[in-house]
Amino acid sequence: MKKPEESPYLSAHQAYLEKNGNILQAAYQWRMAFFICAAILLVVSGGLVTVSLQHKAVPFLVEFNEHSEVVRVSRAEEMTQPNVKHIKSALNNWMKGARTVYGDRRAQEHMIDVTFAMTLPDSSASQMLGGYQTENNPYARSQKEAVDVSVNEVMFISGNTWRIEWTETTKQLSGRV
Repeated sequence: MKKPEESPYLSAHQAYLEKNGNILQAAYQWRMAFFICAAILLVVSGGLVTVSLQHKAVPFLVEFNEHSEVVRVSRAEEMTQPNVKHIKSALNNWMKGARTVYGDRRAQEHMIDVTFAMTLPDSSASQMLGGYQTENNPYARSQKEAVDVSVNEVMFISGNTWRIEWTETTKQLSGRV
């Protein structure tokens, strides 16, 4: 059987449908690719947000001896009471920060800021420190003299009470004691 000849109109119509069909198919494929990429992006973004909300940093406590050698390393899972050495060291630093007068204004500001940061706000120590700083303005004193503080002894009395003995050495700006 012989195939009937195709009409040029039917051939043109067929070519038109193939051309538009390919364009429509390509548009559909691009839409699908976009939605797949968008879904992957949402899943990855959600995973990143979840990971960012988790705490990954694990604090450790490192204890040193007097020779700066590591004595003990432990995981800091909960806050513990400081031992006597830590309290004595903190009180030593606090006393030096409260009473020392430097000739360098920036060093003086840093020392005062650190000392006030170590002091509990609205406590008797905070009131005493504020009163002392007002009466003995370290910035005004630094124009005339420098004061070096040497802590002699930090002693435990009872409860939360400690006694600090210190020596202050006042020097003129020329260096004379």
